[in-house]
Amino acid sequence: MGDRPATDWEARFQASREPSVKVLEKSFAGIPAGARMLVVTPRIVDAEVCEIVPWAVLARG
Repeated sequence: MGDRPATDWEARFQASREPSVKVLEKSFAGIPAGARMLVVTPRIVDAEVCEIVPWAVLARG
């Protein structure tokens, strides 16, 4: 796709970043400007997704 280099997703996942709180300068995804938004790391998202029990999602139907 074009001349852009491939993204190294494993390197992004392994990067040692800390979660942060950002104040939105303009509206984003239905969230008003001035609201605070938590920006988490890929590791935090991975840990939360791994906690999901597959049958629990199906039971919610």
